[in-house]
Amino acid sequence: MYFAPDSWEHKHIRAGLAELEAGQGVPNERVMEWLDSWGTENELPAPK
Repeated sequence: MYFAPDSWEHKHIRAGLAELEAGQGVPNERVMEWLDSWGTENELPAPK
């Protein structure tokens, strides 16, 4: 799929990559723990 460099999609992708490079991402392990808890009695809050 192609996104023009000035498209909103491209801008959001670049912003997300910049957040990751700045250390603002959520580790995959925490996301997976959260997803695994869905529908259980001990559902976890979304990681931040």
